[in-house]
Amino acid sequence: MTAPRTGEDEIRPRLSVVIPTIGRASLLRTVQSLAQTGMAGELEVVIAGIIHDGQLRGNIDKLSTSFARLVVLPVSFPIGDSARKKNFGVKQSKADIVAFLDDDVVVGLTGPCGWSRALPDRA
Repeated sequence: MTAPRTGEDEIRPRLSVVIPTIGRASLLRTVQSLAQTGMAGELEVVIAGIIHDGQLRGNIDKLSTSFARLVVLPVSFPIGDSARKKNFGVKQSKADIVAFLDDDVVVGLTGPCGWSRALPDRA
């Protein structure tokens, strides 16, 4: 199944996944695990945080074609950093439904499908 398209041929993701981060190496495993799910092409991944490691950023960028959309928002806040990154990520997301993940989570192959099935059909 592919994500529906919105104006100007933009893919509208079925689910947005917001990941606040401080740029830890574990972020790559999290994004890789999302890319391996059966729903990757319908996901928008919004990474909110600064990734200082150029190699890590490059590896994450290489995974962008696995998703409907992948965006890295290089933000940092002096107070309430994680919560504010989540809020910032939600404001930038395109899907009607948003899930939050920590940057050290490995998602199972059916994770997003199960999350979607748990929600009522919006049709």
